[in-house]
Amino acid sequence: MNKLDTFAGSVAVFQASYFEELLFEKSKVRYSKRNPQEVVEKYYLDELKARAEQTNHLQSFKYFLEFCSKARGNIAL
Repeated sequence: MNKLDTFAGSVAVFQASYFEELLFEKSKVRYSKRNPQEVVEKYYLDELKARAEQTNHLQSFKYFLEFCSKARGNIAL
């Protein structure tokens, strides 16, 4: 995701700000790196995984999950 032309900061800062605002708008969850709250809970990851499987909205995350699944199969524990 690119940043808005009117945003003065970097792409990374824009994406972090966008995520924080979107998360609060949709879930009323306040997120910060220092206090991630609900986004570190298992149910949140499960919901992201379900969304990645059901939609095309999180393609890079879906590829990451596929990579993790393949890597897990190749690692002897």
